[in-house]
Amino acid sequence: MSQSSSEARILLALLALQNDPKLKVRRAAEIYKVGRMMLWRRQQGIQSRSDWIPKSRKLSDLEEQIIVQFILDLDSRGFPSRLRFVEEMANSLLADRDASPVGKRWAHNFVKRQPELKTRLFRKYDYQRAKCEDPTIIRNWFRLVANTVAKYGIRSDDMWNFDETGFMMGIIQSGMVVTGSEREGRPKSVQPGNREWITAIQAINAEGQLIPPFLIGTGQYHLANWYRECDLPGDWVIATSRNGWTNNELGLEWLKHFDRSTSNRSVGVYRLLILDGHESHHSANFERYCEENKIITLCMPAHASHLLQPLDVGCFAVLKQAYGRQIEHLIRCSITHISKTEFFDAFYAAFKATFTKSNIRGGFKGAGLAPFNPENVISKLDVQLRTPTPPGEATEPSTPWTSKTPTTAIEAQSQKTGEYMLPKGRKDIGENLQETALRETFEETGIKAQILPVPITSVATTPQGRDRPSKITEPIAVSQRVDKNSVLKIMFWYVATADSTIAPEQGTQQEGEDFDPVWVSFGDVESTVSWEDDRRIVSKAVDAVQQG
Repeated sequence: MSQSSSEARILLALLALQNDPKLKVRRAAEIYKVGRMMLWRRQQGIQSRSDWIPKSRKLSDLEEQIIVQFILDLDSRGFPSRLRFVEEMANSLLADRDASPVGKRWAHNFVKRQPELKTRLFRKYDYQRAKCEDPTIIRNWFRLVANTVAKYGIRSDDMWNFDETGFMMGIIQSGMVVTGSEREGRPKSVQPGNREWITAIQAINAEGQLIPPFLIGTGQYHLANWYRECDLPGDWVIATSRNGWTNNELGLEWLKHFDRSTSNRSVGVYRLLILDGHESHHSANFERYCEENKIITLCMPAHASHLLQPLDVGCFAVLKQAYGRQIEHLIRCSITHISKTEFFDAFYAAFKATFTKSNIRGGFKGAGLAPFNPENVISKLDVQLRTPTPPGEATEPSTPWTSKTPTTAIEAQSQKTGEYMLPKGRKDIGENLQETALRETFEETGIKAQILPVPITSVATTPQGRDRPSKITEPIAVSQRVDKNSVLKIMFWYVATADSTIAPEQGTQQEGEDFDPVWVSFGDVESTVSWEDDRRIVSKAVDAVQQG
């Protein structure tokens, strides 16, 4: 007889005794087949062994099992839990009974004494490695979705995707424009220049429906004119944070907004919420709220949202293009500064134009989710087959990594502004230009690179007695920029190659630098860099590499 079965009968007996004052303990024990003395002790308020907490422990056996099952459930849905999350879960249970929180080492010790759990090193996927390994990862993702839909009876109306996207209020994207035929050089669009960050959180479902947006602006207080002078619908939510980004508290607030907006229209018992692995999307409180309100979360594989996320596939790109057109219109009307008031109006117009039923359903179709068709995604993958090392070479000394034809580029993203740029910096005394390029790349990204010969033209002469090489390591381009102190800078740009499967070294950046290295596919790199001159440089570099 299992312990859980016995406990269930005791609870039923206690309930019967509570509902029928005339029922005796002996008779109740006979009816529910439990021990008379055990039932009597429980009626007197003596705890069961499973609920009893030793003085050396913070949680009962039952509470610890709740945490174990929660961790295993999250892991099965693509959310491997960090120790910090385990600690948050424990403290959440303790807070329910006004108990003090656990200590610093509690989560580590808890995992050690749970045979069902163990800690593993969490390995981040870089883009190139993900593309090599994606077929298996992507097929597993669709298998997980299909199993979850079947297990919980998810209808297409209850299949939701949510994510966030950011806007620099006064920055517009590059695009094709019409100019006079005698104009020389590339045209430049005037931009208001306000780089204040706004985050938009949005959710859509497989039937082409959406919920009101949740916007997060930079600041501490709400201003009356946001609501008085803007035409935003009353059900849109505006929140604030120190930097305009989301956090755990705002992530939970959005989840409650999602619940309010979808609970009445839900067709089945459960709602499925597909999301990425951002910390604010699966904090302990976030997951607990989901469990309490029958919201099932599924986490997409890392670095695959451009393929698997309906919002990325069908909506966010066209939204940003439409927003850029709204800002261009304001500029032509001589509005040279974009405040939050102008942003909200421009965003509203762009949102209405792009978050259409056809775009939303197209996003789910492109992501292979509705109608369910994994081949929609798998057919797009750049599958690379690896030749195994012959047995005879296994005893050879290991050789350094050698370059293969690159398909991704490294960018440095500023943590302060969110801008993407190419690595660059000043030459040290005694360095040649190539040494400077490689050193600055390493300092800003933590990536060790080597100059890559590419097939470009050069006026440099060929040494006497040598054939002119088909690929050379000369600069790919030269550019000039004037800095804020009116000093003219001349920059020489080189093409280099590096191993994208190796994690960047930490602590290489100079004081005041705050860059994150980001690997981006050749197809996306020109559209992601923030500066027009960088786009020109990277376009030439990609062309040269692909020709070689």
